[in-house]
Amino acid sequence: MFDYESKFLQSKEDLDDETNGQRSSFSEEEVQKLLRQYPSLPEDYIRYLKEIGAGPFRECQYEVFDEPCYFEDLYDIGCEFEAKRYIAFGQNFSGDTSVFDSKKGCEILDFWHDSFEFYGKNLSFKCYIREKMLIGENGEDLRENA
Repeated sequence: MFDYESKFLQSKEDLDDETNGQRSSFSEEEVQKLLRQYPSLPEDYIRYLKEIGAGPFRECQYEVFDEPCYFEDLYDIGCEFEAKRYIAFGQNFSGDTSVFDSKKGCEILDFWHDSFEFYGKNLSFKCYIREKMLIGENGEDLRENA
């Protein structure tokens, strides 16, 4: 499912940058443990963890967490959120966090730290992670085109 994305990272990441390639793929046993704790996680997210793995990519462009967690367990930001609703799975190294909304079929939301608000992305995990990798609609590297 993520063959193109894996090859893209291999061809575009700076091999001299120690943050690249430090991803750890999940075993079937690790996936089953994760699904026992968070049974509603999207299939494409699970496949990503198995095929590419958790960790940063593209010189800390983005990071998929080693373990997802409930949003309220991640930060003490002085705001109240519905407990056990938002499952945090990644971040952009600028204070913004990506979450699945478990009340809305694991819809992906970005939590922006500066406004303390969630913003819906209306994307599948595969499309969302391609956006974070800076892969354009036609497979082009959006970093090179900037």
